[in-house]
Amino acid sequence: ENRPQQGEESSADKTVFPDMKDHWAAGLVYSLYERGIINGYEDGRFLPENQVTRAEFIKMTTEAFGIIHVQDVDFEDVSAEDWFAGYVYGAYRAGIAQGFDGRFAPYSDITRQDAAVILARALNFAGVSLERGTAPYVDAEDIAGYAREAVEGMSAAGIVTGDANSFRPLDTTTRAEAAALISRALAYGE
Repeated sequence: ENRPQQGEESSADKTVFPDMKDHWAAGLVYSLYERGIINGYEDGRFLPENQVTRAEFIKMTTEAFGIIHVQDVDFEDVSAEDWFAGYVYGAYRAGIAQGFDGRFAPYSDITRQDAAVILARALNFAGVSLERGTAPYVDAEDIAGYAREAVEGMSAAGIVTGDANSFRPLDTTTRAEAAALISRALAYGE
């Protein structure tokens, strides 16, 4: 019998997140769960196809990159009592996340291009440089100017990928996609 020894259980053998069974991102999700970076819902599911908000993505990113939580920044739409305040403020202080017009928009779903920008900044924060690349996508002209360099570098590194030769920069990011992006960014930085 080829069973894992005590303490060597594979994350794929876990019974957490029954809705991740046979999902393309299962291994990445379990790996991040075991490291305390992501969680499921109270009912035990992960809900991989749910959209990720900007606040949720910042929480996952700050947990993944060990960014210190702080409580001293002021966004009009982030209160010190919000569950995500420390994550957002810590990411802002570290130069990983920025708001716009005095707001952070924590409940807005995060776009693919914004996820790439945040992770590129997190890698930079961790002392990892991305090489210059190109955005080899048929919709590259749709990538916002502020996000182009990040998407190009993250694409060259294999952290972000397109779908049928498109990047779809304004599409939202699912929980499974967010886990894959963060896992690939961490692996690239190691």
